[in-house]
Amino acid sequence: MQDLAPTLPCRILGRRPQTRALLLAPLILLAPETIASEATVRLELGAKETAVNEPVIAELVVENYEQVGEPRVPRGDRYTVRALGGPTRNDSLTIVNGRRTMTRSLRYTFEITPTETGVLIIPPFSINVDGRERETQPARLNVRKAEAQELLLAEITCNRTRLYVGQNVTYTLLLWVKPAVAGRRELNANEMYTLLDGRRQGFGPFPAVRQYNEREREFPDGTRGRYIVYETALATVADRPGPPDFGDLLIAMDYPTSFSRGIFGDLEPREVRRLRVRPAIAAPEAQPLPADGRPPGFNGAVGTIELRVRAAPTAVGVGDPITLTIELAGDAPIESLPPPLLDAQRDLLASFRVPSEALAGSVQGDCKRFTQTIRPNAPSVSVIPPIEYPYFDPVAEQYRVARSEPIPISVAAVERLESGELAASTPQSGEPESADLRVRDVLRGLVTSERELLAAHTEVTIPALLTATAAPAVLYAGCWAFVALRGGDSHARRRRQRAYHVATARLRDAAALPPAQRPAAIAVALARCVADRTGEPAARCAGRGALEILETRGVGRELLAAWAELVAECEQAAYAGSPQADGTLVERARECVRQLEREGL
Repeated sequence: MQDLAPTLPCRILGRRPQTRALLLAPLILLAPETIASEATVRLELGAKETAVNEPVIAELVVENYEQVGEPRVPRGDRYTVRALGGPTRNDSLTIVNGRRTMTRSLRYTFEITPTETGVLIIPPFSINVDGRERETQPARLNVRKAEAQELLLAEITCNRTRLYVGQNVTYTLLLWVKPAVAGRRELNANEMYTLLDGRRQGFGPFPAVRQYNEREREFPDGTRGRYIVYETALATVADRPGPPDFGDLLIAMDYPTSFSRGIFGDLEPREVRRLRVRPAIAAPEAQPLPADGRPPGFNGAVGTIELRVRAAPTAVGVGDPITLTIELAGDAPIESLPPPLLDAQRDLLASFRVPSEALAGSVQGDCKRFTQTIRPNAPSVSVIPPIEYPYFDPVAEQYRVARSEPIPISVAAVERLESGELAASTPQSGEPESADLRVRDVLRGLVTSERELLAAHTEVTIPALLTATAAPAVLYAGCWAFVALRGGDSHARRRRQRAYHVATARLRDAAALPPAQRPAAIAVALARCVADRTGEPAARCAGRGALEILETRGVGRELLAAWAELVAECEQAAYAGSPQADGTLVERARECVRQLEREGL
């Protein structure tokens, strides 16, 4: 219930409220009686007649109240109701023959838009006033048919005839506006555009209009009309199965029917028709990715993918690093393309050591680039096998695998110096110093002559000795003091201490996101929670990578099972729009984070 505190009502023009209160105070004190009226509610319509899709302003008026609840709006199939704001409050005091009459009123403003012709009976609005449920009288509204040539039309088209979750898509919003006539001329495109709501901020998810043209439109009854067509496009990614969701998109326009001249001679609308139109949507529903035929290593990429791989250097020794540069291009959503799973490719693992961390990519022009370091494990390796990247081709409606070309390399064996060879390299007694030591690898060029080694000695002085013995102790004491002053609060320790609170805040933010974006945000929060608790890189804790880390840290089987199930559902919801992607995912994630905190990891 909303408790509205009384204020001093008055109706004296040209005075501020404080001044009016002082002027009325003697009258209020002298008036012998105050008449309190009974609370009333009523519905006031701004017009008794309108056309289809043309809204009428309706005000719910509450008078003589003490406490007022929230109004309940009736719903129907032949009209829509939209709240415009409020309530606005107006208090007044009337004194007649020494009697004071206090009037307090609240006004709630609504917009009622009929969708069919005929007589529309608007059911009663209800509201709780002073603990009692009160209703307005039913209202009557005559709704006529709109003109054959509409004044405002809106439609949304799509550049795809078939659409899958995760695919790039562009929606185009077209606004058809019939030019208004002022005297002997028609308003131009710029003048008509100023009458559209949303011309600056955009129309729902669509940006502001950047271009327009003139077209002729033919209606089903054979009539034709000339229109100004405003066009704006929205490039996005289909993030969930089903029809596209543009929110409560409503195109509004105050269409002028007559004009007048302002004080500076400017043309101004004198009478307008409040037009409200919901766009007709001609776009396919997004289909979930098929489960059949999904190749191993599929990571959610949708579109046509081109794969390019480079390696440097190509002449190395066993165990030396080779940097792979992997570039992905095509008509897929480049920014959100996941990395290739190199540690899942058997041919590569057979000949190279490959890190298991998830790759972090960056967008470079029209491609996304990933880098990874691999190391050959044998001198017999002569080629880097093709890198594979599975994806779903929405045009062919099947899964495909992009493969790079094999890259030839040369791997040299690393020479090792055995202990026997080291002994053989030392001159024996009586052997000439100029003998060929045949020292291999890093021992080549070392001085091995006893006479030379003794001649190259450095004299040890007492100051040097004191410095050498005291410096480590002083350095240790300084480091100990620094750590003591800092309280031992390292960055890793702070991350562990704040992990639970940071994860809780991230899950709270995820709960506020739209359902389609919620699973991915939950997965990120879980991965970063494990990273903060263990000090591991966040990329390594993504998805199922966190399970291996938790298992090695001794986390209980029950928590591991719950964590694995939750991660799998989040991935399924992100890729294929699982119906389980609801609010329970957030609560389950919070419980997993709480259990991880209790484990004391």
